[in-house]
Amino acid sequence: MADYHAILKRAISAMPAPNGEARRAVYEKARSALVNQLKAFDPPLSPSEITQQRLQLEEAIRKVESEAAKGLLKAPPTAPAVRPPEPSHPPVAPEAA
Repeated sequence: MADYHAILKRAISAMPAPNGEARRAVYEKARSALVNQLKAFDPPLSPSEITQQRLQLEEAIRKVESEAAKGLLKAPPTAPAVRPPEPSHPPVAPEAA
């Protein structure tokens, strides 16, 4: 199936403020989407196959949370440094000797 860890990490890294509450919302959305997708398979997946996929998602969530606790998740991009203003007059060239 999918690489749940990479999907979750990418979704969380794209967030402006990936705090605990925001990450939990991503996890709940992922859980719901996964169950809906797994139930839509035709022919249907067995209950053990569904459970296996759900456990893989939960393991990916634990890994992402561990990375978040260690500060390993990519921080949101910061605003670029402000460049000092250009001088209003051109620089003076040294006189030739």
